[in-house]
Amino acid sequence: MELKEQIIKDIKNNPVMLYMKGTQNMPWCGCSDIMVWNSRM
Repeated sequence: MELKEQIIKDIKNNPVMLYMKGTQNMPWCGCSDIMVWNSRM
């Protein structure tokens, strides 16, 4: 599956999407860190 097809599939199948730098346990930037923190609330 090509990247564009995967993104389209993800958007269709999920009401909320977050593409971020790093991982949930080790975000690579401040914005990603804030998103992870907010998702755990």
